[in-house]
Amino acid sequence: MDKANIIKILLKNHNTFIAKLESLSDADFTAANNGKWNAGHQLSHIVKSVVAVQRAFELPKSVLEDKFGTTTRKNRTYKEVVADYLNVLHENTDYVLLEKFTPSTIVVTDKTMVLEQLRTLIKTLVND
Repeated sequence: MDKANIIKILLKNHNTFIAKLESLSDADFTAANNGKWNAGHQLSHIVKSVVAVQRAFELPKSVLEDKFGTTTRKNRTYKEVVADYLNVLHENTDYVLLEKFTPSTIVVTDKTMVLEQLRTLIKTLVND
């Protein structure tokens, strides 16, 4: 997958996510099922994750290569990346999320502001 396709998919998925959260009632935004994260928690987690990716992209390429190495495998499609990710999650049921990615509670009155923050982060990420 090339950079242009990654950006296209990233924008499409984040815009769909934002539109879905904007459409939720206050009750649905804060509702959690079976101890799972509610929509506000999902939003918080996504914002924290995008911030981390943005910071990584600001690093010199050599720093990323030293930390993560380089790949020798062929490019994968988006569907293949998602399938691999879900497989890792399924196999690692005892995984504990790093504290820096653990979501905070977003109250309904902050929903619009945090969604705008996410929009801004995504625009910055794809334009750099």
